[in-house]
Amino acid sequence: AEAGFFPGVVYYFTQWLPNRERGKAMAIFLSGSALASVMSGPLSGALLSIDGGGFHGWQWMFMIEGLASVALCFVVWFFLDSKVEDAK
Repeated sequence: AEAGFFPGVVYYFTQWLPNRERGKAMAIFLSGSALASVMSGPLSGALLSIDGGGFHGWQWMFMIEGLASVALCFVVWFFLDSKVEDAK
């Protein structure tokens, strides 16, 4: 599912934003990717140090980061409008 994320966002921008705003939106989107890279290293390192409950650190990391992604999926599914006409 991740492989289609970037082209999906670019397509979404073409449907929602006029040409004059699209460059700014792409810059913000790509900056978010860089910020996520900066934050994910220390976060993953901290999660790897968790050891308990019958799981090792790498298993905790997979579960916590995976559950966060699934939770965000449901939030986006219910609150993100698909069409400009549907937006408030």
